[in-house]
Amino acid sequence: MMYLMPADVVLVQVLLAVVLFFVANWLGGHSISSGYHLMSLLETVDEAPVFNFVFRVATPLVYIAITAALLYGLGFDRYVQNYYAVVVYYVLIRWLYNIAVGRARLLNWLLQLGTAAFTIACAYFLDRKVLSIRETLLPDPRGLNSNLWILIIIYVFTVLNRIPVTQAGAVKRRRGYIIHRLLYAACGLR
Repeated sequence: MMYLMPADVVLVQVLLAVVLFFVANWLGGHSISSGYHLMSLLETVDEAPVFNFVFRVATPLVYIAITAALLYGLGFDRYVQNYYAVVVYYVLIRWLYNIAVGRARLLNWLLQLGTAAFTIACAYFLDRKVLSIRETLLPDPRGLNSNLWILIIIYVFTVLNRIPVTQAGAVKRRRGYIIHRLLYAACGLR
């Protein structure tokens, strides 16, 4: 017998998948220095295929773990039922977006299908074994010794640590210093 999820649950999960789409794109754009491979018309070599695979699989899994914990913490337990569906919706949104902007021919569909199948399978396993049981997901207030939370913290730290900080202020100061020194040198002053 097929179980139909309530419309409000589907709507919330689709909205969370849309947020995941934007978060994953933002993180990917800021992970280029780590080897994140952007789609391009020019022939490029994926210099970090393992990083890219792990990034594309882990990002949705970490996202659903964090958002499920937030939903539980806010008392919205009903939206965490069959929560792996957020990843399914995310994959569909990503594919539909790429098709809509005319990038379908740029995609390696075999790789796309394989990555999506693996990610959805991991999300399903995570949902059934961890996310669907409120007590196993939320960390013990006395300490974050759960392996899941340690991995999430390491992942978030690693991804955020790779986001470059702008050096615009330093460039402006250096330029001002050079101009100042040139003026002094031109005037014969020290």
